[in-house]
Amino acid sequence: MPPDVELGATSRLVLTQAVADSARPACPALDGPLRLSLPEGDEIPFTRAIQVSVTNGEHESFPRRFLGLDRAIIRALAGPVDVVVPGLPDAPASVCPPSD
Repeated sequence: MPPDVELGATSRLVLTQAVADSARPACPALDGPLRLSLPEGDEIPFTRAIQVSVTNGEHESFPRRFLGLDRAIIRALAGPVDVVVPGLPDAPASVCPPSD
C-alpha cells in the first residue's frame, strides 16, 4: 500500500474529535507547523479550524480538517502516532501541545 494511503487510513482510524471533560487554559496562536508524537490517549486542545496530517517522517497523509468550538480536542485512540498541525491559510487558530 502506498505510504500516503496507509497514513490516511491511520488518520481516520486513530484521530477523533471530542469535547474535553473540563475547561482548559487558553492555547497559544498557531503560528507555524506544530509536530507532535502522540501516545494513545493524548489530547490536543484547539480552537477554531485546524488541519492535521499523520506523518511517518518522510510522507504525510492528506490533511483532515477539524472545527473547534468550546473545549474541543483531538484524541489519539491508539499510538504512538506522529502528526503535523500546519494550520489553515487566513484562518487563525489556537493549539495547545498535549499536557504531560
